[in-house]
Amino acid sequence: MAENPGSGPRYRVQLRLDGEVLPLKSFIHDLIGGSVMGMLEGLKATDEVTTVELRIEKRRGDDGEPAES
Repeated sequence: MAENPGSGPRYRVQLRLDGEVLPLKSFIHDLIGGSVMGMLEGLKATDEVTTVELRIEKRRGDDGEPAES
């Protein structure tokens, strides 16, 4: 991962678990932000993207329905 001149993480990430914001260290901001942005690089129209919203829900059982909170 490239060094970031100055202080603080290269990406700003907000992680919520069941609606609660989880505090993250700078390393984790860069780990999650860099990983997701890296995965998106192969997609078209992502060159100018500055914000990504991602929501993940656990599936329950074989029916593919989201788990209840």
